[in-house]
Amino acid sequence: MTDLYLNGLTLLRNKIKMSDIKKVANLILTSKNTFIFANGDTGITSKSFINKVNKLNIYPVLATENGEENNITTRMNEHDLAIFISYDKYASQYNEEIEILKKKHVNFIIITANTDPAVFAQATVGIAIPNEEKSNKVATFYSQFAFHFVLNLIFSVLYQAKMLN
Repeated sequence: MTDLYLNGLTLLRNKIKMSDIKKVANLILTSKNTFIFANGDTGITSKSFINKVNKLNIYPVLATENGEENNITTRMNEHDLAIFISYDKYASQYNEEIEILKKKHVNFIIITANTDPAVFAQATVGIAIPNEEKSNKVATFYSQFAFHFVLNLIFSVLYQAKMLN
């Protein structure tokens, strides 16, 4: 486990661009509403992030929590923000929602290991985590560690903006 975390941290440090993290934080701060799309283990990781940012008076909604993602998506507008967090299946899980958001000119962020340009390149911001789940398989520890790391970086920028300025 120690090697998994240390190797993961090194890979993430070398791959994640702080400029992208800052863009995401700025979009969260300037959007009227933020909706997070995540299922399963990633949904649990997203709830942890939501709990942290609630303490900063920021209240994202886990759009997938009650199966309302399609209803929420159809009501979003250009002042809102969508964040899709999925290790590799966001294109198939959220294709309908992403297409609606693109037509409505809603900013959306994708955090994933799947950088298929068909969707990833169209995101307002795409954050790619290294695709290590298959080669370093220990349940979902690597991917959840990677998502926690990225979300904690975003939280740290939000914290700095809200609490230290």
